[in-house]
This record gives sequence, structure tokens and C-alpha cells, in this order.
Amino acid sequence: MATKTTTATAASGKKPALSADEQQKIV
Repeated sequence: MATKTTTATAASGKKPALSADEQQKIV
């Protein structure tokens, strides 16, 4: 999990395949 996604994916428990935009929708 050393990609651009760090705490966002870790907190959501999602795979680090989500882009920044997708994470914005989740949170």
C-alpha cells in the first residue's frame, strides 16, 4: 500500500486501486 493512497484506503479498508476522486466520493 505504498501508492498515492495511504490512510484513506486503510481507513476505508478498500483496495489501493481507487483514485483520489473515488476516495472523495467514499468519504
